Amino acid sequence: MNDSFGHEAGDELLRETAARLPANVYRCKGVVHTAEAPEHRVILQVVGKRVDITLSHEWGERQPSTQLIAIGEHGAMNDEVLRQTFDRCLVDLQ
Repeated sequence: MNDSFGHEAGDELLRETAARLPANVYRCKGVVHTAEAPEHRVILQVVGKRVDITLSHEWGERQPSTQLIAIGEHGAMNDEVLRQTFDRCLVDLQ
């Protein structure tokens, strides 16, 4: 999701969502299925407050889905908080 593909709004929303990750999340990366580019994989990489978003290959035969891995402080990460953070991104799109 970048300017050359005209997905600026979705790109910005994903960046804002990644910026709201709890401070105890050091890294987050994975593949995101988006409404703006449903036929393509979107690669999300977060290190600290730096967020990189890249439009990748088409899904092809794979079922589109979002899969993220978060790395953070031992014992301090809460799966539900992370899920709610990214679920808000879905709500904001509607």
